[in-house]
Amino acid sequence: MGAHQRCAPSPDSPSPRAKRRAYRWDCRFEEREDLTKRGPRGYDGGKKVNGRKHHLIVDTQGLLLGVKVLPANITDREGSQQLLQELRQKQPQLKLHLFADGGYKGKWEAWVKTNLGYSVEIVQRPDANTRGYWLPEGQELTEAQVKTFRGHRGFIVVKKRWIVERSFAWLSFDRRLNREYDLLPETTEAFILLSFIRRMIRRLAAFAQQHAVVA
Repeated sequence: MGAHQRCAPSPDSPSPRAKRRAYRWDCRFEEREDLTKRGPRGYDGGKKVNGRKHHLIVDTQGLLLGVKVLPANITDREGSQQLLQELRQKQPQLKLHLFADGGYKGKWEAWVKTNLGYSVEIVQRPDANTRGYWLPEGQELTEAQVKTFRGHRGFIVVKKRWIVERSFAWLSFDRRLNREYDLLPETTEAFILLSFIRRMIRRLAAFAQQHAVVA
């Protein structure tokens, strides 16, 4: 069984041009087959993201430990809590030391330590909390001080921060994951798992080939 799109020209159209216009706009989907509804989605007003967000937890090599795809209106903290709880249920033997950015500082950090028993290390830029400077009257800001303000900051390598960003970049090479096509978030999660499985198999195959013993 299947559903198809029904398009019928209006019989009361006064001219061929109007008929063509009516044909375009009289198209309707079958009942209960509204394909514009593409599963659970949301909007993140802070990051200006419309749709879904992918929450990943990776090891220090960037390989996947867990993934959770959620509507964008769920905050990063709430999404990471769901992800960590699922990871704890599936692999309770893991003892993790988590590296997280400044957005997870505070209540989330305390929640992870109390409820999951994982240690957390917040990694930030050294000028992350700079808001201003007290200067004597007549003294101007130095160039180094100006560069600590938002909009003037340069690139700084932050400890472990780039690892998960590289993992997200790996996913962008997969055409199937470059856009959000799926109705169910679980489908996207499955494709992300397949992407990392393929990457890990290729690494193992290359390692085995390098250390192969010639009989």
